[in-house]
Amino acid sequence: MRLSSSLFSALQAASSVTGTVHHSYDYGGQRKIGSFKWERPFPYDDSPPLNMDTKCEVEKSFKAEQWKLRDLQAPSPWAPAIETFLGWHPYVGSWEGADPDADEREFLIMEWTDVPTPVRDWIEEQHANKDNLNSRWWLFGIFEKPSEGEKVVSWPSVAVGDRPPAKDEDRVVLFAPAAMYEILPLWVGQGSECEEEMLDLTKYSSYAKDHSVIAWPIKHQIPDTKHGKKDITFNIKAYYVVETDHGRAWREMWEKLHTSVRRQERKQKREERRRAKLDVDTESHVRDEL
Repeated sequence: MRLSSSLFSALQAASSVTGTVHHSYDYGGQRKIGSFKWERPFPYDDSPPLNMDTKCEVEKSFKAEQWKLRDLQAPSPWAPAIETFLGWHPYVGSWEGADPDADEREFLIMEWTDVPTPVRDWIEEQHANKDNLNSRWWLFGIFEKPSEGEKVVSWPSVAVGDRPPAKDEDRVVLFAPAAMYEILPLWVGQGSECEEEMLDLTKYSSYAKDHSVIAWPIKHQIPDTKHGKKDITFNIKAYYVVETDHGRAWREMWEKLHTSVRRQERKQKREERRRAKLDVDTESHVRDEL
């Protein structure tokens, strides 16, 4: 993806914002976002998960530019808009769900027209919901591309007074990589063999289970920043899977075993409490006799 020269210049000059870190913890030397619940739901060779039949699979590639927060520096006509977007909500995470030092935080920028229609519809639906409890409102920021010499760039890209909304080709969307995980199937589902299932987020799961959709960004490039390049491509793969008879038998066996073990543990704890109570009652009775 190649952004317009005016947009590229504006981004280079945009304000550096240090957002607040929320709910993070150290994991393997990286500070992880506590709310990041996603793990790769299929093997690293991108084969379907064990004990599952694949009803369909789809993989698509996308173009974007990847920026780090340190690359966004003031002053700029974009500064107030970017500060509003980045400064009033937590950073949701890198590709791995990590929260590096503020200046190292990664952001993706895509042409709005390169974003699949189901994703655009979902983003606009979230932006239409002004409920303060709707944290999804902050996952994706829609910006207008500044025209040459333009002094003000609005965010989000909506009508202001009598001013009409920007055309789709005049918009870009900015987001942290981890923002995609909540809606990965929407990126690839349109036009697939199981489009209905892929676009039904109630079937989307963070792990493989019967009649579920699982997805993952299986690869993404690292931008050649040494030569001033930000362009990357990333691929998202999704499966619609159902549990095999063999897989169901194994799962039910382990569930029964787990239930039995838990039942025995609860029985043992009850017995320990009963014995402790008897010991206390016996000791109290002895003191009374003395």
